[in-house]
Amino acid sequence: MRLPASVRFANARPGDPAERRAVAAARAFAPDCWRAGVGGLTCYDGLIDPGTLAEAMQRLDIPAALLAGPDWCLVDPAMCDALIERYGEDPEGHRLTFSAAAPGLAPVLIDRALMNDLARNRPTAGSFASIGGLLGYVPIAPAPDLIARSMCVPAPVAARDALRRCTADTDAQADLLTTALALARLDPDTADAAQIAAALSNLALADPLAFAGGGPQAVELRLPDDATAAPPESAIAERLGALLALAPHAALTIRGPLGPALIAGAAHARRLGFAAVHVRTDLASPEADPAGLLDAADVISIDLHGQTEIAYRSHPAARPGGFASAQRHLARLLESRPTGGLPLPWIVPRLTRRDEVYEQIEPFYDTWLMRVGAAVIDPLGAPVSGARIGPLPLPALARRRLALSELVIDGAGRCLIDPRGLRPDAAGRLGDAPPAELWKRVLTARATGLAGAAP
Repeated sequence: MRLPASVRFANARPGDPAERRAVAAARAFAPDCWRAGVGGLTCYDGLIDPGTLAEAMQRLDIPAALLAGPDWCLVDPAMCDALIERYGEDPEGHRLTFSAAAPGLAPVLIDRALMNDLARNRPTAGSFASIGGLLGYVPIAPAPDLIARSMCVPAPVAARDALRRCTADTDAQADLLTTALALARLDPDTADAAQIAAALSNLALADPLAFAGGGPQAVELRLPDDATAAPPESAIAERLGALLALAPHAALTIRGPLGPALIAGAAHARRLGFAAVHVRTDLASPEADPAGLLDAADVISIDLHGQTEIAYRSHPAARPGGFASAQRHLARLLESRPTGGLPLPWIVPRLTRRDEVYEQIEPFYDTWLMRVGAAVIDPLGAPVSGARIGPLPLPALARRRLALSELVIDGAGRCLIDPRGLRPDAAGRLGDAPPAELWKRVLTARATGLAGAAP
């Protein structure tokens, strides 16, 4: 398909740095998925500042824009053509035209009227005035998923199920793409989306160390459940430094009880320069002050355990007086967080799906999603004897992606083999060997469990 094209430049106001940081933080925990970032943000949300782009489109009189990132070096021209053709079939009905391909393989097309809507509504609607908001679940206006509608251009199965994003956003990513294409004997100028994605998946299957040897995409540092047993701040800083050396572009989660060690660790991680800092806690420490988290973390997850005190007490991890403390601390965080536009930090209430809170799941999710723009329903870590609700097995593709991208460090500094940290088996302790060697051991141990899983 041959289209007339021209290049024009327009002076536009710079985007809001806080909004850019909010998008980057949301996407840092799902970089290889086209959607599923915090607040439902998609890989396409990282391409736009609605106000800036709406202004530029207006000034240049552009009816619609096909958008890709500067590091999306493997965009498939055929997918570009398909998006433009689909938009042209029904411009009013296809104001947003997109694909579910892995990030970097296909752009997104947005028309000017829709961009104006996003720009106008962002200050009051927050994350709902985003591409993720348009595609996600809105409790007050439920609708079928748009990936089943005509504005979604089907992606090849391989491109949809790629194990890694196809963007050269870091040196490690550029090296991985180069290696995968070379081994598959593909020319990046002519390879299509399916071939590129298949090359990545085949490399992951054939040589996990070559695929993931550049380090994990996400790391989780756990602190002891008892705040008084937390290691000294110097030890936490040492572990964080080791993790940064292993994975300089990783998103970091620090998980533990609210207290000085958690806040200091998050603040130190922020200074070190991780891609994003996520704190996960239950806020159940009556004497602790949560205010320090607002400056230290990009994302704050709160395990609330239940909407009522009775439901809270039924959770095995419930702490005495914890329900009231969590509610009080959460209210303070919400009161102190800046308002307007995308939230920063993101605040994410969480509830574990279990028999005792079954009737609370839907109102919990709907209430918090509308109130703060994000909520999570977690699966049980393991089956509970006699319970009706239990965890579902992870699909093979999800297991492989986790195994090749995530690392958990327990409270004793041990590198756990299980990428979700549900089992205690470890490949060694931070400080006993170079971080890269420990990650290699973890990958080698996981490779056995992945044998026979789908690529």
